[in-house]
Amino acid sequence: MTGLGKVTTETGKYVSVGDPIGQMDAAKKGYLYLEMRQDGTTIKPEILGAE
Repeated sequence: MTGLGKVTTETGKYVSVGDPIGQMDAAKKGYLYLEMRQDGTTIKPEILGAE
């Protein structure tokens, strides 16, 4: 994840839906990049929660 000015959680920590993980960096003008991986493979956001 990039674009956060302040991170308020730790790597590897479990978070619940709605828990804040940081604050956006005003200098980035609202751009946030998030990439998730499982076993080294990028996970497409649209498949999250699908079973």
